Amino acid sequence: GIQMEGSRIDGYMKSWSPELREMIDRYHAREQYILNRPHTLIHHGAAGDFFCEDEPARPMYCIGRAMFETDRVPFGWVDNLQTQHQIWVPSAFNVRTFARCGLDPAKIEVVPEPMNTSLYNPDHTTPLRLPTGKRFHFLSVYAWNDRKGWDRLLKAYWAEFTAHDDVCLVLRTFPKH
Repeated sequence: GIQMEGSRIDGYMKSWSPELREMIDRYHAREQYILNRPHTLIHHGAAGDFFCEDEPARPMYCIGRAMFETDRVPFGWVDNLQTQHQIWVPSAFNVRTFARCGLDPAKIEVVPEPMNTSLYNPDHTTPLRLPTGKRFHFLSVYAWNDRKGWDRLLKAYWAEFTAHDDVCLVLRTFPKH
C-alpha cells in the first residue's frame, strides 16, 4: 500500500497520470519480495522533515514532494532529499533550483499541482464579485510568513498604485503551517 505523510493532499493521488501510476506499479513489481514493510512513502511538506532510514522498516520506495520559491533550497534539505528515491516538484523552476543544490536531476520529477476541474471550471463558475468599487483586482494567496515576501508585495503595490487607480489588492492569508 501507499503510505502518506505531511500536509493534507486530498485528491492528489487521484490526479496522477497513468504513466506515473505505471511507474510506481513497476517499481512495486520489481520489489515484490519485500512484503512486510510499506511499499511507498510519500513525504509532502517541508523537506527538512523528510527522511527514509536505511533499515528493515524502510519503505521500498520513498518520494519527497516539496517546493521552494527561491533560487536555492534551505540548508539541511539536501541531505534529507538525498534519502528519497524520487523527488516531486511542481515546476521546471524547482527542478533547476533543486538540481543546482546537488541533487541528482534524474531523481527530480515535475508533478504539477492538482486542481479540481469540476469545482474550478470557468464554464460552470460565476466570478466572485468583490464590493470594492474597483474594476481590477490582484489576488495573492499565501501563508503569513517572511519567506512569502508579503512586505515586498505591499511595497511594490503601494509604489505602483494609489487610491485613485481603478485597482485593488486582495490578500488571502493563513497561518504558517
